[in-house]
Amino acid sequence: MKFVLVPVLACALCLLPGPAPAAEDLDSSWYMAMAVGAMRYQQDGLQDYDLNDYRLVLGKNLNRNFAVEAHAGTGSDDTQQVYGLPVNLSVDYYVAGFLRANLTFAPQLWDNNRLRLYGMLGGTFIETTSSDPVTTRSGSQGSIAAGVGMEIFVDNLGIQIGYTRYVHESNNDNDYSLDSAHLGFIYEFSNMFD
Repeated sequence: MKFVLVPVLACALCLLPGPAPAAEDLDSSWYMAMAVGAMRYQQDGLQDYDLNDYRLVLGKNLNRNFAVEAHAGTGSDDTQQVYGLPVNLSVDYYVAGFLRANLTFAPQLWDNNRLRLYGMLGGTFIETTSSDPVTTRSGSQGSIAAGVGMEIFVDNLGIQIGYTRYVHESNNDNDYSLDSAHLGFIYEFSNMFD
């Protein structure tokens, strides 16, 4: 559970009083993001699988400090040698839900700009398929998920960079994890749906 420590500390940091936000930051608003990233599956005793990550995010700012968001995505596939056999792993899809803590700054480097740091904690459900020359297996699982990131906005459009650990499991001395570092665009709808 060490991986949860960084996002929890980031969430706690976001609770500290920060600089006064612009008036529009105090309002709740919906937002949507699209991102691509590098996903890595790691398991004890195996080589790492390097996959691509494609995701959509829909979220709602509850206030200037907190938001809820949902992720839906898929990953590419990668093949590694396991005991002399080529084993292919693909992430068919994943869905995740997070409570997100935000820390927003308005550094006034340019008009209508904001810099927002965030930490999030939630859960994920993921479906994967692995295949070798003899068999194909599909599996699904749920896990605690956590992440951190940064967004830079000009008006309602922003660039987002972040890291999310979607899966971290440890059972019978067999640890495995699925992480993603991503870059994407985010758009806030300015209370369009309220």
